[in-house]
Amino acid sequence: VLHVTDWLALTASYQETALFTDNVGTDLYGAPRAPTSGSGLDLGLRFRLLDGRVNASIIGFNNTSENNRTAVGAALRTEVNAALDSGRTTPSPDQIVGADDSNDRDTRGIELELTANLNRNWTARLGFSTSQNQRASSVPQFRAKVALAEAHLRSRGLSVGDIQTALNASHDFLAEQDDDDQQPRQLRASFVSRYEFREGRLRGFAAGGSVRWAHGRVRDPGGLFITGQLVIPERQNADEFVVSPFFKYTRKVGRVRWTAQLNVDNVFNNVTNQGRIARYPRYTEPRLITLTNFFRF
Repeated sequence: VLHVTDWLALTASYQETALFTDNVGTDLYGAPRAPTSGSGLDLGLRFRLLDGRVNASIIGFNNTSENNRTAVGAALRTEVNAALDSGRTTPSPDQIVGADDSNDRDTRGIELELTANLNRNWTARLGFSTSQNQRASSVPQFRAKVALAEAHLRSRGLSVGDIQTALNASHDFLAEQDDDDQQPRQLRASFVSRYEFREGRLRGFAAGGSVRWAHGRVRDPGGLFITGQLVIPERQNADEFVVSPFFKYTRKVGRVRWTAQLNVDNVFNNVTNQGRIARYPRYTEPRLITLTNFFRF
């Protein structure tokens, strides 16, 4: 954090993560599959206004998820191994042994946050964020194996057309992986507020709530095709909009402090499907009413 003035600061951070787990499966060279890892860079601005009663921040981020498992089908492995063994009396030392390769995905976006404490009774927070995910790189080991197979077939005098025919499915698979597979941009916003009465007849009473909104995500991007036939078309989910108020009352009787709180989650019972795949729906939670009582002696 670099404080430029009393009201403005610059922020920057870099993060790296790794999951030290025994990953199931082997890579195409027969070695244990590399653990999933990640890295990210955040750059931002912070604002401190009205003697700290209002604070705001804007952050831009670029995170990369690395070594995500990508399966290479048996038909592709067979095709490449057959090309590598072409004309040999013994199996090629470059044969594909395992079944898993990897891909990296980038997530970029911005986050905005505004918090306000204009007086002792009232607090509020407003947040907004965007994010977009896309493929950064894909199947490096499989690309290397296909390149070795192409080089071996050229050394045997095969023409470009013959090489294309021998590795047709592999080339089609790599062409699909070359697509950046950019997902639709996600938009989210939230607002949380609370007001507490500290004097007068309503002393001890507090009320507030939260509003959460998310733009409906695209379900089954591009549609689901089976043997060239469109089975499930691309659809747009309804926007997620959840309102959750709460009410709280605190009173002291003698040496006992009693606090009662009523929470109503999703007060309008707005249940929508937010899943990204038609076969796996993910519904928002329905209305939930919770009454809690605390007694402190």
